[in-house]
Amino acid sequence: MSLWGMGEARTLGIYDLLRDACGHEVRWWLTYLGSAPLERQDCVADSLQRTPQFMFYHPTMQEVLLQAVADAGAEVRRGTVVREVRPGTPATVVVEQDGRTEEFRARSVVGVDGRTSMVRK
Repeated sequence: MSLWGMGEARTLGIYDLLRDACGHEVRWWLTYLGSAPLERQDCVADSLQRTPQFMFYHPTMQEVLLQAVADAGAEVRRGTVVREVRPGTPATVVVEQDGRTEEFRARSVVGVDGRTSMVRK
């Protein structure tokens, strides 16, 4: 996680959860050319945020966060394809799963399906 992401994770209240479940802080960033070390950067001393890098295995991080939102009461669905997002108050999201189409109304829509996200469009 980039240095600025540490502050964001703390603000969102997920930093401790991630650290305890799957993450670790890395103060030193080492750059190599082949096997030759080129640079050793002190992330804490050299960053505006004064924080280390934060490393985790991405699939584990996803599972930890998905479980946390489910525990908080969110409905988590996988294998769903967003077919349409209609802005409004509330927004409408049309999804397809297992050949069925459903519409949902939501105060907030978060797209976590990559660069070709329907939400992003």
